[in-house]
Amino acid sequence: MQIGRGWRPLWGLVMWMWVLPLTAQEPEEAARESLDSQGSVLVPAASTASAVTDAIRFAQVQAAPQDLALLLRYARERIAVGDLREGAATLERILLLAPGLASVRLTLGLVFYQQGLLERAQFEIQQALASGSLDPEQTQQAQHYAQRITQNLRSTQMSVLVSVGMDSDQNRNQAPASGTALFAGTPVVAPEAVDDTARMATLQFQLSHDLGTQAGHLLRAQANILHSDKQEFDALDLSVVALSGGAQFNLGAWSFSPMLRASEMRLESESYLQTLGAELGWDHQTQPTLRSYALLRWEDEQFSDLPSFQAAGIRSGARWTLRGGWDWALSQRQQAGLALTVMDKEGEVGFESYARQGLHLMHRWLAGRGVFTLAGLWAEYSDYAEADAFVSPDEVREDWLYRGRLVTGVPIHSLMPQLLSGSTWGDVNVLAQYEYERVDSNLPNFDYHTHKFSLMLSKRWAL
Repeated sequence: MQIGRGWRPLWGLVMWMWVLPLTAQEPEEAARESLDSQGSVLVPAASTASAVTDAIRFAQVQAAPQDLALLLRYARERIAVGDLREGAATLERILLLAPGLASVRLTLGLVFYQQGLLERAQFEIQQALASGSLDPEQTQQAQHYAQRITQNLRSTQMSVLVSVGMDSDQNRNQAPASGTALFAGTPVVAPEAVDDTARMATLQFQLSHDLGTQAGHLLRAQANILHSDKQEFDALDLSVVALSGGAQFNLGAWSFSPMLRASEMRLESESYLQTLGAELGWDHQTQPTLRSYALLRWEDEQFSDLPSFQAAGIRSGARWTLRGGWDWALSQRQQAGLALTVMDKEGEVGFESYARQGLHLMHRWLAGRGVFTLAGLWAEYSDYAEADAFVSPDEVREDWLYRGRLVTGVPIHSLMPQLLSGSTWGDVNVLAQYEYERVDSNLPNFDYHTHKFSLMLSKRWAL
């Protein structure tokens, strides 16, 4: 599967031999994943509907078209299973019979918001607020979404997402689980696993501009900044700046997003990796509750040798990634996803060139009051092109990576509602994450496992 891979001149291999490859450190992989996940915090669903315990058949609704309690239960049921169109139609029928039900009008406005019908959502929410009959919690929710709709209706939108916190890794140096490693095929004693903590901060700036077309075509730009300050491994102190820009073209149920990308990663305050690339994403709303998507990305990666990574330059080369998957709305509050990834990396030497295939399963759950959980499982297989003579001259590296992750987010106002009600900090999210990562490799140098924990505070500003 790997072709056209050449060897760097001999002096490069001598430098590689001088830095014994006893660990599987690839700091750029962790940085890529952190940047890709920025901004993926799930926005709480816009609904006040409660769970429905028994199913209502449409025939029952037809048989009692003026039974408001039955209609409301049916609307909530349809919303809960993701059928927003039928749920909205039923809520509109209720309001024709009883136009003074402000809570129903608010729910209808929030359903319109989820459907992207912002003008209709704005009208219904403003009507609900003007009635003066909402309770304090509903009033606060209505005011929040009224402000958000006003922001979303602007042709140019900007937002900033800032996260700060700490993380801990029980095996930061990715020490081999067996305690031994290979050097030129000979077993040697490997470093012991070292627990390390880091201070972390991320910033994401997003800009979009509506081109004024009926289809809603957009121009988009994004900047991501990440900094991680390790307490033990100063060589892994990391700073990343990533920029991207492009457009989104909407064609009915399809959308296409061509983008240009560039990034720089710094280790030890020196440039370690520079990338320049492009991608094309496409998205299709296959069914009301099913979305399919795909993304093709190409990046030219240029690594620089550093004192702690003196042979990093041989990793330079092109990297292709094809990712596709599906998202299912299991209910109004739960979503499941499946993604498949195929990747090909052409390094300057064969043992830094690989083909990779991966599977990712995801589940999102909105527990109410802004509390949410994200759970994910990963499995990846990497097949390298050639044997690394300085590890094992006879065996080509093959890795299986397994990862499980659980993230819980809690709005800080739900922890201290009276203290922070109406406060600037009321919409800050507390994010707690646990992750287990294991790599099963045929070479002991790259066989390791670790537990990771992080605690972050995250806040978004709409500009």
